[in-house]
Amino acid sequence: MDETKITLHRWQEPAACHVIQKIRYEVFVEEQKVPADEEIDRFDPVSLHVLVHLKTRNGVYEPVATGRLISDGHIGRIAVLKPYRGRGIGLLMMEVLEKKAMEKGISTVELDAQLQALPFYEKAGYIPYGCVFMDAGILHKKMKKILNNRNNEM
Repeated sequence: MDETKITLHRWQEPAACHVIQKIRYEVFVEEQKVPADEEIDRFDPVSLHVLVHLKTRNGVYEPVATGRLISDGHIGRIAVLKPYRGRGIGLLMMEVLEKKAMEKGISTVELDAQLQALPFYEKAGYIPYGCVFMDAGILHKKMKKILNNRNNEM
């Protein structure tokens, strides 16, 4: 994988918030056609946000991905800019979010995965459960991962 830098942020940090919103807008609103008014929600101000920066040829770190962890152990808003997918950036971000969850004493994390992203999350050790549901015009399925169990057996 290319050289990366991970930074952690709160929504109240204006510069980071702007970058997070820009990445999410490009991925969710422009690419996936999620309504703009549904993209930011009441959980953003109380979540821990991750930014992944990728080192460019000229040595500058460019932000290319973001995700968040809500205090109840829900991971969400996982967004990797299209040109940077398939490089392990998403899995790296999931590992960071899971580590932060464990540091907070959370032993099980959950997420709402878009159906097309199920293989990605399964590769990261998540197990689907429940029925398929619609969110922001996209089919989703709930998934979870037990963090304190090496084999992730439920």
